[in-house]
Amino acid sequence: MVLSAGVVLVLVIGLAQLDVSRAWFAADSESASIVTDRSFGIAPVFVPTEYNALRLHAREAVLIDVDTDTVLYSHGSGEIRSLASLTKLVTMYVVLDLVENGALSLDDRIEPVPDAFWNEMPARSSVLFLGVDQRVRIETLLLGLSIASGNDAATALAYHIDGSVPAFARRMEEALDELGLTTHSFVEPSGIDGRNRASAEDFARFVAQYLRRFPDAPERFHTVPSLVFPTLEDYAGRWNPVSVTHPNRNILIREYPDADGLKTGFTYSAGYSLAASARRGGRRVAAVVLGVDAPNARVGSRLRTDDAIALLDHAYDAYDVMTPGHPALDPVRVRGGEVSTVPVAVVPPEMILPRADVSLLSGELQLDSDIRAPVREGQIVGRIVYRLHGEDLADAPVFSQNEVRSATGILSLLDRAQAAFGL
Repeated sequence: MVLSAGVVLVLVIGLAQLDVSRAWFAADSESASIVTDRSFGIAPVFVPTEYNALRLHAREAVLIDVDTDTVLYSHGSGEIRSLASLTKLVTMYVVLDLVENGALSLDDRIEPVPDAFWNEMPARSSVLFLGVDQRVRIETLLLGLSIASGNDAATALAYHIDGSVPAFARRMEEALDELGLTTHSFVEPSGIDGRNRASAEDFARFVAQYLRRFPDAPERFHTVPSLVFPTLEDYAGRWNPVSVTHPNRNILIREYPDADGLKTGFTYSAGYSLAASARRGGRRVAAVVLGVDAPNARVGSRLRTDDAIALLDHAYDAYDVMTPGHPALDPVRVRGGEVSTVPVAVVPPEMILPRADVSLLSGELQLDSDIRAPVREGQIVGRIVYRLHGEDLADAPVFSQNEVRSATGILSLLDRAQAAFGL
C-alpha cells in the first residue's frame, strides 16, 4: 500500500493531536531480556536413549561428560549399590573443601588417634600403616586414600576434623546434599561398611563435580604412581622407620594414555568398582563402574579396567563436541527508533552430539514480530532453534548489537502512521 505525501501529512498532523506519548512505541525495559556473558555458558546436548550398546561386566555403569554434567551412557537398572572404597573420593572432597575454605592446610600434621592405627582396621583391609608417634601431613593422608586406599588414613582424617567417625559421615552426607545428589548414604569415610551407597548415576555426577571443583586433584593425588610410607619425616625425624612402597592400584592410569584417575574399590559384598576419568583434547569425561563380579583380585581389576576403557573410548569415539552454524542474520527492523534497523548476533551453544548425527542438525531463525524502541544493547529479539530428527534440542538467543533510542518529533509521528496502516 502506497500513501501520497498529502495523506501521510494529514495522518501525521492528526496523530500529533492525540494524547499519545513516546511510550506508545517503547519496549518494557524492565522486563526486556538482555543477553549477558552468563547466557553463553550452557552446553545443550542430545543423547539418544540407546546408542551403540556396550558389553560391560559391571552391574551398573555410567559415563558422563564432566564439563556439561551430561550422562552419555548408562548401563544397568539404576540400582543403589555399595560404593566400597570409592567412598574415599567423598572423603577427599570434604577435606579439599575445608582446605579451599581455609579451615585446613595440606601442610597441617595429624597425630593419628589409636582408633586410626593400622592394626585397629578390619582384617585384610587396605591400610597406609599409621601408628604410634607419627605426625602425618594431610596431603600425605590424601595420597594414602587415593594410592594405598588406606582405611586408617580415612579414619584419622575423620577424627581430626570432626572428633568421630559418625560426625564426619554426617558431614559427607551434607556435602553431597549440597551438590543436589539424592541417592547417597554414608556411615563412615573409608568404604569398609556396605551401607556407604549411591546409584552409579548419582556418583558419576558427584565425580564430575569433584573434578570441576578440584581440577588439579587428578595430577596431584590420583596419577601418582606410588607412595612410600612412613618416612623419617612422618616420625618428625625421631627415628628411621621401616617404610612400605604402596603402588597405585588403578592400572587404568598405566594402560589408558588419557586417563588421570581416579579410584578403585572392592569389598566382597560390593564387588569390584572403579571411578575413572580421562582428558583428551581439552575434553574431560568420567565413568563409574560398580558391581563387577570376579573370582579374584587379578581378574576383578582386569574386568573393571576393561569396562572403564570401553566407556571412555565410547565418549571420545561416538560423540563430538561442536558449535553449530546458524542462518544468516540480517539487521532487524525496529519501530519508533532513531534508526529503523539494528544489527543482531547470536552465540551458538556448544553441543555434544552423536558423531553420525552432526550433519543432520538444523537451525531455524525465529525473530520477534514487533520490535519497538528503545532497544537496549544485548536485548533478546529472537532465537535460533536447533533441531535433530524433528526434535527441538536447544535454542540460542538472537540479540541486538547496538542500542536504539526512541525517535522524537516527525520521525516518531511518521513511524506511528506507518504502524497504523500496517506498513
